[in-house]
Amino acid sequence: PFRPGGAWAEITADDERWLTRKPENLSFGTAAACGVAGLVAASALQALQLRPKMRLVVVGASGGIGGMAVQLAVRAGAEVIGVCSAAHADTAARLGCSLVLDYHDPSWAEKLPTAERAPVDRVPIDRVLDTVGGIDVEEAAQRVLRRDGTFVTVVGPERFIGDPALGWIGILTALGRIGVRIALSRLRGPRYILTGPSTG
Repeated sequence: PFRPGGAWAEITADDERWLTRKPENLSFGTAAACGVAGLVAASALQALQLRPKMRLVVVGASGGIGGMAVQLAVRAGAEVIGVCSAAHADTAARLGCSLVLDYHDPSWAEKLPTAERAPVDRVPIDRVLDTVGGIDVEEAAQRVLRRDGTFVTVVGPERFIGDPALGWIGILTALGRIGVRIALSRLRGPRYILTGPSTG
């Protein structure tokens, strides 16, 4: 899928490791729309290592990847809190979010409900999945996650990566920041993981 030429052609030759059978109950159009987003969501859920009763925040809960991740997480028994634009709050709730917060509100992280088992200044969030990107999302996740929690991003520190051209300096800066965050997270937590579509 990363080779140039033919991505939008009617007929292409692809590596079979990137293909899977279409479920019989899905139309070709639905299956095609779910391909990459489904692979990324499944890879992210694998990295999150969810267990029943865990509390997960999905940033971008109403988007293609986030919407699939919400449904998979709910199916795994997690309580899912969605963060998306207010215009899509109903969609996120229909997908299974128990609470939906507006990510245009810079203080969305402070609006997460607290619980008796958490210290006064922390909320009991076990996992955060970021499908939007941005340093502000990473910082908010740091504030709400348990020290032994996990932050999984499919984007990294650049918001909506791929929209603006970063150039080599921008790409190397983003990769450097990700490398530092991964290393520091292994020392003091919460764990930081960058993931994407996987053939596994």
